[in-house]
Amino acid sequence: MVALFTAGCVHVPFTHELRMKDGLSDPEIKHLQFYTSETIILRRAAAESERALSPQHQFRMINGTLVEEVVIPAGTPGVVVSVDALGLVLSFEDSDATLRFFAVKPDTITPPGRAKERVNHFTRTTVDTNETTEYWTVGRRLPNTSVIADQYLLASSVTPWQWRAAESCWVGEQKYGTHTFSEEGESAHAFLEIDPAGLEAIEKSRRHKVVMGRRLPQPSTADDGESR
Repeated sequence: MVALFTAGCVHVPFTHELRMKDGLSDPEIKHLQFYTSETIILRRAAAESERALSPQHQFRMINGTLVEEVVIPAGTPGVVVSVDALGLVLSFEDSDATLRFFAVKPDTITPPGRAKERVNHFTRTTVDTNETTEYWTVGRRLPNTSVIADQYLLASSVTPWQWRAAESCWVGEQKYGTHTFSEEGESAHAFLEIDPAGLEAIEKSRRHKVVMGRRLPQPSTADDGESR
């Protein structure tokens, strides 16, 4: 596991291949420190009365509209709160707001005119409500290959990512907390990174696991009295 990384490397992409190759369990993944590779920008139209409800977010006027803006800079640490076969749900602040990321899967769709990128489609069903939600990610091909990097990319969950030609960027949407935000800027290309030290710690804990043994159950007071 450790041999995969070179000295001096700070953060490395967390790929699905790495997850499978090292056989990382859900609890082990939740003990890794994750980081964003790109700056994620979330925006939504807001009312003046909402400023006090989200003091940690920015509120500013854009084209005459008051906008709530959440900026998660590249390198921001986050923790995994939920894991499934191809997806991870992360929290980046002390609230119930989370973002979902998915690893690229084989059945991808190449958008017209975007030969170096592919849109991936996923569905997830909530057990309690039996409600199905659709998600999309935009995967980039590795240089000079037809291979899509299997990084965990930020998903769009309300509508598929749309190419905004005027700004040369993809725009998506995802629920963050109780509101739906648009995902803008380089958000579509944001993937998850980890500190290699976290993998080293997992490997070390695996090596040092020992069997603690089992003891016979202690006799109860009533059993003691009967035996006498």
